[in-house]
Amino acid sequence: MRTRGFGFIIVTFIIALLLGMMKLPEWAVWVRLPWVPVVLLFWVLIFPQQIGLGIAWTLGIILDALNGTLIGEHALGLVVITFLFLRFYRQIRMFPMMQQAVIVSVLIAVYQALLFWIHSMIGISLDGRLFWFPVFATLILWPGLCVFLKDGRYS
Repeated sequence: MRTRGFGFIIVTFIIALLLGMMKLPEWAVWVRLPWVPVVLLFWVLIFPQQIGLGIAWTLGIILDALNGTLIGEHALGLVVITFLFLRFYRQIRMFPMMQQAVIVSVLIAVYQALLFWIHSMIGISLDGRLFWFPVFATLILWPGLCVFLKDGRYS
């Protein structure tokens, strides 16, 4: 991985973290997109040896600190989906873009389920609509994000 390429990856993670912590009005909270997990999975797909569990855990801890959530909840979710993605990344790389989008959406559903489970364990009740929107948004977001990030990586 070239230094310039690594800088672009860091910038995309910073932008994803900023988008993930952006405060939304009460009526728009349910449309929050899962920027950090989606960008993380993209870079794991492209650079599986360099972007792995350690970066997933670090991003999760940073996301927890920025959002003021229970320390470790996002880290656990990101590590689990990164592990699952790394386990099958060779097969996923060969799939067409829409099949990749479906797999990434399923992993976002796993991530959301872990977060909902953790919140229920600590007594926070959440609206069920908050669970499904990121899953469907990822299905739509993935192809465009892949094209954008691949173009940016080479420019």
